[in-house]
Amino acid sequence: MRPGARCWRVVAAVMLAAALSHATKQVTITVQDLPQQTFKGFGSNSHADPEEMPEHVKEKLVTVLWIDLDFTAMRFARVYHKWSIPYILADFEENIKLKQRLYAEHGKDSLILLFNPTGTTDNTEQWTEDIVNIIDSLNAHGIRCDYTGVGNEPNQHEHEWAAPIRPQDFPAIINGVRQKLDARGFSDIKIIAPEASNVDDYYWQSIEAIVSDEECVNNLDGFAFHSYNMSMIQPTWEWLREYGKELWQTESSHFTIDEHFNDSMVAAEMSAMFLADMNFGCERWLYWIDAG
Repeated sequence: MRPGARCWRVVAAVMLAAALSHATKQVTITVQDLPQQTFKGFGSNSHADPEEMPEHVKEKLVTVLWIDLDFTAMRFARVYHKWSIPYILADFEENIKLKQRLYAEHGKDSLILLFNPTGTTDNTEQWTEDIVNIIDSLNAHGIRCDYTGVGNEPNQHEHEWAAPIRPQDFPAIINGVRQKLDARGFSDIKIIAPEASNVDDYYWQSIEAIVSDEECVNNLDGFAFHSYNMSMIQPTWEWLREYGKELWQTESSHFTIDEHFNDSMVAAEMSAMFLADMNFGCERWLYWIDAG
């Protein structure tokens, strides 16, 4: 069975609740009380630090998200093809070390770092070498990744933020990254994929390619996806769960509404996406971008 239309039952219920939030009629949502996945935490992507944000404001916002709200996983290094350590460090080193300092001050477990490679992937062998070179160099600067992807939104071939990958190339890329990580002493760094922008036909084809290669299945630690106009759906989840891998949603945001403070429609939209993904096994859920 191929994935078709998105499952709207949970989404419709949440949107209905939001629409009636100012009405007098009470709305009740009932969920099944059955064992499901273990939710391991929220997180977000981090962009380059906004220059206009004062340091004390930045630290306060980071504290609210990463300490008070207990965010745990940071995805970083989407660098618009500026594929070099100086650019990545300039954009993210201060951000990462601020979070790590706050974690230490508050006695929290280590911040989980997920590397997000973006760039030109025409030569799969060179692409795997590029990914591991960056991870190795980051480690030399005191930034130790816990996870890595193999390409951001690989289905978005026309966009500068993507790392275009054909579905059939995933096994070679995942296996190549694993082999090179192991060879450099990074056997503890886990790999997640394919991180497509939607759970659609491209995503299905990518999973088909991955699971058709036994070595690739063994080398992959988790399936990952983005939740925009297609969140996780039941047929895909029922297939993925057979492999016993982690399931990450690594990027989501509203895409139809301009965001403002106290914006209940944005909150309702994001709540619907989150609940839909939770319905189908998601273990870590990352918002698109945090406070810098």
